[in-house]
Amino acid sequence: MPPEDEYRKQSEAVAAADRNDPDLLAWLDAALADYLADEDEDLVEAALTNEH
Repeated sequence: MPPEDEYRKQSEAVAAADRNDPDLLAWLDAALADYLADEDEDLVEAALTNEH
């Protein structure tokens, strides 16, 4: 099976599992939100530092 088919199959399985149990991947959503919040903080801090 070509790698892209395998990847698609895994993605569909994860999506189906997430639909069946939304809390299953809640930790991943929370981790992503934390990461993005940290990235935003760093960008704001860099912008403020560049202004002064």
